[in-house]
Amino acid sequence: MTSAQPPGNRLVRDSTVALAGRLAAIGLSLLLAVGLLRLLGQSLYGAWSLLAVVLTAASVIDFGLPGAVERQVAESWERNDPAGASRSLSGAILLLIGATLLSEGLILMWPATGSPLFESVRPGLRLLPAAFSAGLASMVVGAALTGLRHFAAYHAWRTIGLGLGTAATLAVAGYGVTRLDLLVLAYAAGSVVTLAGCLHRLRTIWPHVRLAWPRRDSVAHLVSFGGALQAASLAPLIADYAFRLLVAGRFGAASVGIYDIAARVAIVVRSLAGALSSTLVPHSVAMLEGVARDGVKRLHHTAVIAIALFTLPSTAFVLQMSGDISAALIHTAADARDLQGAAAGLLVAHLAASLVVPGLMLARAARRPWAEAAGATSGGLLGLAGILFLPSLPLAAAWLWSAHALAMAAALWWNARTIHIGSVWSRPLAAIVALWMLSLALGGGLHYLLGNWLGLPGRMSAAAAGFASFVALVLAMGLVPAELRRAVRALGGVVPFAR
Repeated sequence: MTSAQPPGNRLVRDSTVALAGRLAAIGLSLLLAVGLLRLLGQSLYGAWSLLAVVLTAASVIDFGLPGAVERQVAESWERNDPAGASRSLSGAILLLIGATLLSEGLILMWPATGSPLFESVRPGLRLLPAAFSAGLASMVVGAALTGLRHFAAYHAWRTIGLGLGTAATLAVAGYGVTRLDLLVLAYAAGSVVTLAGCLHRLRTIWPHVRLAWPRRDSVAHLVSFGGALQAASLAPLIADYAFRLLVAGRFGAASVGIYDIAARVAIVVRSLAGALSSTLVPHSVAMLEGVARDGVKRLHHTAVIAIALFTLPSTAFVLQMSGDISAALIHTAADARDLQGAAAGLLVAHLAASLVVPGLMLARAARRPWAEAAGATSGGLLGLAGILFLPSLPLAAAWLWSAHALAMAAALWWNARTIHIGSVWSRPLAAIVALWMLSLALGGGLHYLLGNWLGLPGRMSAAAAGFASFVALVLAMGLVPAELRRAVRALGGVVPFAR
């Protein structure tokens, strides 16, 4: 069902919806964690957290199935080929059923260990594969919706499911039920609601898409394409975990905690930028399959500028407040300095990587995810090598994610040779970065002056002034792309640059 809105308007709308959905998921996960900690107590909550890590891992360990289904459904929609979409969706569901049955069998055969912790977790562990698969199945069917560019429908049902699952889990715990299998079942009920809602909406939009026995080539494509996507997302996480182990041996166990906090502070901006970029695949598939192939280069340029306009001031604000954040979280002066240094290095590295993401999304749309997977793997290995010779935790952490950003840039350069998406760097981006550095210097100066005079309120005001100066300079120089101005104006946004 094609929208009457121009492509740029739909892209801005869908990106906003994806960002709102990501924020809602973060808020609900925080609510669940805090609520269960109070209701269950620290000991039982620790056992629950071991299961919750797997329950929520579908956003990372998804075998690349949602991304593969989204891309195939988008292509099938443009070609008016419901059979192709049906085969892809059915193949993904079949793979999930097989993985669930195998996992359930292995868990049921797992012998008792006598460990009190394992025995307390074991009842919930029996339901874990089915609960995990329900969550991933809802993402796969939701990916079919986003492939049709119905992001609002998917994120609405996902938020409803997460909300119901969170409420049900807290209600069960609130009634004094501490059996982990019942808590897992309550949380998984939300995934079932999301799955049913997305499936109903998919059948309403495209009734010809049906679940049927898939062909071998459809399953092979899912394994190949999805495997590349999984490698691209999993390799950095494995490198991050290995880095923590190496840091513990090189700098001591306390350094792992410092790095963990720095990583959590620094990843927020990149995570939200990733939500904005996630809408590019189905939109660019439409261009690649249609007559607007030349528009892909312009789309890449606009997307990079949009990500820069979002990430640059956000990163600057967190950078300027990193000292206060570190002092609030860590009370030892030396450790606080390490935390501030690590967070600053990670913020800059994630900023650079965020600018590369739009081009990698376009490469996925063009069926070229393997360079990204190779870059993620090689970047992780190169980044881990830094722990062997760099003298401090902040430098080693900065190098780990800088190597990742460099490897992603190399993957983008390799793909750009064949799909002609152009370079990340451009004159408008150079001007935006220059204004960012100017506003960062202005904010830093005010941070020093007002901080000494007014303390924390002065430092927060300085960071806000740096943020506002960047926005004002960008608007004054007309650096917001015309597509974004028109799209925001058409969608009813009340903003200064909507001419």
